[in-house]
Amino acid sequence: MRDYIRAIDDAQALGGPYSTDLVDLYFGYAHALLEEGDLEGALDAFNRTVMITRVNLGPNSPEQSNYLYSIADIESQLGNLGEAVSVIQNIYMLHARDGGENNPQILDDVVRLRDWYVQTRPVRGPLTRTSDNLNRGFLADRVAELTESAEGLGSADAALQYREAAQVHFRSILHIARTAEPPQPELVISVDGKGSNLYFERAMSDHFKSGEMAMERAVASWQANPDAGALEVAESIAQLGDWYLALKHFRSAEKQYEKAYRLLASSKESPHLADEYLGAPTPLRFLDNGDDFVRDLDPPLVHDSLAISMTVTRNGRLLGVQVMNPPEGETEEDIRNFTQRLENTRFRPAVINGKVEKLDHFLWKPPLISPKIAARND
Repeated sequence: MRDYIRAIDDAQALGGPYSTDLVDLYFGYAHALLEEGDLEGALDAFNRTVMITRVNLGPNSPEQSNYLYSIADIESQLGNLGEAVSVIQNIYMLHARDGGENNPQILDDVVRLRDWYVQTRPVRGPLTRTSDNLNRGFLADRVAELTESAEGLGSADAALQYREAAQVHFRSILHIARTAEPPQPELVISVDGKGSNLYFERAMSDHFKSGEMAMERAVASWQANPDAGALEVAESIAQLGDWYLALKHFRSAEKQYEKAYRLLASSKESPHLADEYLGAPTPLRFLDNGDDFVRDLDPPLVHDSLAISMTVTRNGRLLGVQVMNPPEGETEEDIRNFTQRLENTRFRPAVINGKVEKLDHFLWKPPLISPKIAARND
């Protein structure tokens, strides 16, 4: 600490209070203060780093963004959420003004902003607010739009980024439905009239419209992708149906499922896949980032896989769920809790001969899983 203070004094004596040598010195000094647990002192040192950078490189220099991230981190740790959001907004504007708001060259910068938000205010974190979800949705939309600008609409990356943006909006809708918490204007990114604060009174409807647009854009992206086959396009349409179904827009969901069926049935490459791929119910897939985008039609068999009998209605409800071969060691209570949780989920319904239909006594064979674990981790 004494070495840094001495070096800072020497640099000021030789080059003045805005010497460029002071940037690295204050930056290192701030980190030394952080190691000592002095957040307030580190915050002051990082602010001095930003001030000197602005004097030497201009008030809107993007070079200051690295130091601003450190300031946002500390403000967040101190619980000063309004100040942290203001800094993040400032970083966005620095890059938008420097490169142009729709310039694909700022994609990496916006990805970094989104990732900062994901790590600092995770969507399922205990401290996440409605305002945080608005900001996450805004940044996710921007990443998707800039990915399209950088790679073209017909890129798989663009399609998946739009899908990811829709996922953010969906989880935001769930958060509002569960908490009834309104957004706080001072905690929402506002960018020249385009920011999320336009919708303080309509946060849920904004998320719905933005998510719907993102899912539709994902479909358009797969349609424009020269490497995508009918199955990828049909799955993207069906996932738009999943989006509607999960939000209980049942007629809109049916239209998408039936549209996906017609696309497969009329394709030259694989018309038989319409019945094979969409003829049986399956768990909703628009939130599934762990598996391949297109469902495996011939998954590897799992020894002693569960067999679950159920009725799947046209709106995806599960009725009469019954585990046909309960694993050894599971109690009746475990099985009951498992089936109750399953009945509170929704499946993508069966499309038979081009129409969404109720399917009785459907036998579903998921991978082997303990009902006790499933009930605990759902």
